[in-house]
Amino acid sequence: MGNMTNGVKNALLVLIGAALIVTALAIYAVTKTRQAPPLPAETPASLPEPLRSPAITIIPFSPQPLLQGKETYNIFSAEKPTFTEAVIDPLDPGFGKRQTVAVKIRDESQITSVSAVLKTDRETATYPMERIKGTAQDGIWRGSWVVRDTYNFRYILTLEAESKTSRSHIDLTFR
Repeated sequence: MGNMTNGVKNALLVLIGAALIVTALAIYAVTKTRQAPPLPAETPASLPEPLRSPAITIIPFSPQPLLQGKETYNIFSAEKPTFTEAVIDPLDPGFGKRQTVAVKIRDESQITSVSAVLKTDRETATYPMERIKGTAQDGIWRGSWVVRDTYNFRYILTLEAESKTSRSHIDLTFR
């Protein structure tokens, strides 16, 4: 800019300043008038509040498929009472369908209570289990319930046992 006259320099500075102001105003106008896109028609109103917010764009989601039918899991744990096996029938029951869980448990002292805690998308429910076979120290406990919530994002089954001398739990996480 050494050979430019003062008039040309001033005109160039005014032009650059005007361009910056126009750009800033355009960016402000675009961000101020932009609205969140409407929710897709297929979005259920029963989604948790953060997923229903108009500021969030919901992308259609297809959860990882679960195994169908009855599934048996061998459990290895040092906690007492000791869970050794869990049978979930069915693993993927669907909303409003019945699910039955049976667990093998043993302990040196009498097992006094066994329960299942089902954690789903929006709900946590506890279900008592009853001994159906064996003794209070080595037996099979079973519980059955109707699934009252979806489990597309969260599906955790926590098995809890208490004996006269100790407590234990095991988490089975499917989603």
